[in-house]
Amino acid sequence: MLRLYESSGRKISARIALGWEPSEVFECNLLEEDRCPVSIQGNEINAAFGAYEIKSYYLRK
Repeated sequence: MLRLYESSGRKISARIALGWEPSEVFECNLLEEDRCPVSIQGNEINAAFGAYEIKSYYLRK
């Protein structure tokens, strides 16, 4: 599980580089429900955040 928080109060785009290549990544809510597949490229996840948004990702090795 990976949780990220946008703390600057503005919309941003982010590229998250992991130390390994997950086989699958899913975005989910804070209760880890409603898993939606996320596109990955090698060991990187691209994400867009709204102001003060929290994102949760479930990573499968």
